[in-house]
Amino acid sequence: QDDLITSLNLVFEGYSSDLTLAFNGASLWKWVLAVVAYIIEGSLGLFVTFLLIVTSHEVVELLLNFTAVEFVSLLDNVAFLLAKKGFMGTENRSEAMLISKTKYRVTTERKSNPFQRIISLGGIAFMLLSGWAIIFARQLWGVY
Repeated sequence: QDDLITSLNLVFEGYSSDLTLAFNGASLWKWVLAVVAYIIEGSLGLFVTFLLIVTSHEVVELLLNFTAVEFVSLLDNVAFLLAKKGFMGTENRSEAMLISKTKYRVTTERKSNPFQRIISLGGIAFMLLSGWAIIFARQLWGVY
């Protein structure tokens, strides 16, 4: 899922005090809450997609389920685009345009360790493969 990848990139970039210059009211705790919510949302989307793939019995069923999940995961982007085009009122349009035009420079206050990213992504891959292995083993044993 794109949201999980984006949230992990935000974690690796870290919080910058420059965000307060571009966004009024920005703070460290608001940033942490937003990133944690982004991680949870991306992880849940990935988990649901995984379950749909594993539990589908036919290719058509898999295609329909995957299409539905992809549609739901793109709803927030579509809503933002509609607001930007003015379909959700002039106030929402002006706010969406302001958000689209806002630029900020992220200054890294700490050196990023390349092994940290590899370890994090390896941990996520390990958890996903472990879940798959458990489900596969239970299928072989006749539990499902």
